Amino acid sequence: MADPVVSTAEIESLRLAILDLEATFPDRHVAGPRLEHLAPLEAALTNASDVAFLRAEFDRLRREALLANPLLDGISILCLRRKLANDRTLDDRALGLPQNWQGNCALPPLGHTNQIVRIDPARPDDPPEVVFELSDPVCLADLEPHWDGRRLLFSMPAGPRRRWQVFELVPAGGAVRQITRDFPQEIDNYDPAYLPDGDIVFASTACVAGVPCVGESTRVANLFRCHPDGSRIRQLCVDQEHNWYPAVRFSLRGLVRRRSVPQPARIRWPQPVQPRRARAPTVVWLLLLPR
Repeated sequence: MADPVVSTAEIESLRLAILDLEATFPDRHVAGPRLEHLAPLEAALTNASDVAFLRAEFDRLRREALLANPLLDGISILCLRRKLANDRTLDDRALGLPQNWQGNCALPPLGHTNQIVRIDPARPDDPPEVVFELSDPVCLADLEPHWDGRRLLFSMPAGPRRRWQVFELVPAGGAVRQITRDFPQEIDNYDPAYLPDGDIVFASTACVAGVPCVGESTRVANLFRCHPDGSRIRQLCVDQEHNWYPAVRFSLRGLVRRRSVPQPARIRWPQPVQPRRARAPTVVWLLLLPR
């Protein structure tokens, strides 16, 4: 929530932003009128009899000036909107957020009202456009857009056992197809990402292991990859700890994976994996993939 009193730092920050937009887009952004409106606001700071009015005028001008950024033209944002039932406690599990030693398989598969929506950042007052929603209250997660912006990956519980699976959505038209299929019914697959060669990488509990530091009460997920149609499944990592949050580096060769590291006395590290900082809560590794 904004402070009711407009500060000189806010005034100066907005002035610099307007001047930067004018310098960057001299033919498309008009700074003069907005700077003229900013001057009396700055003068009123020393004799502000109506603090609420001054705040409202400043917020209106800031919004108008920054939303006029030409970079926002023709841009839309796909995001996940989740509504909780009135009787749900506002905790991490209700929000669809697992603990840092857990994966999606630890989340309740039902009890969420989800929508994938599209918003226009230049028109924040417009209602979001619903791109995808289900009649069943399952948990949607792990939105990962393709580089061309025409499709995206996500995961959700599916099938009679409500196991997590990877899906692909084409927002234009709302076509959805399931990617991960050829797995036993007790396996969860989630946290997908596109690879430069067209394949898909994702986290899977097909390694059949439990997190050691919590008495194996939650299942470990390792990274796998497959073709766009879900065929030719290959396991990339063989670890007794999680590999997740895959992301392609700018070089298009690397894949960043994160692993939760427990206390060294609780497990035996399989050779040749011997992390040096075993007490760190999370270690970031680089996994090089062949071209």
